[in-house]
Amino acid sequence: MRLDIQTARQAKQKLTADQQQALVGKDKKIPATLTVGEWHDLLVKISGDELTVTVDGQLMGTLKSPGIAHPTKKMLRLAVPRNAVVDDVKIWRKS
Repeated sequence: MRLDIQTARQAKQKLTADQQQALVGKDKKIPATLTVGEWHDLLVKISGDELTVTVDGQLMGTLKSPGIAHPTKKMLRLAVPRNAVVDDVKIWRKS
């Protein structure tokens, strides 16, 4: 984790070219068409430096990045273009 990037983002400062370069390949957008008005099962699994996303049992995508398994990682963000209702959330750590 780059503390300088986190600090700049919190201060709403523009990232330097070096900071922007450090973030290349660290995010991924996976378009998905889901039926509105129906519940869906979302599974997000983090194993080592790989994140895997499954919706209704179907693999949607993976992302491999060293920062994913960072020991101080504390946020998982779900971004949707409009509104979403989230219910029955379970988070656990595999021992």
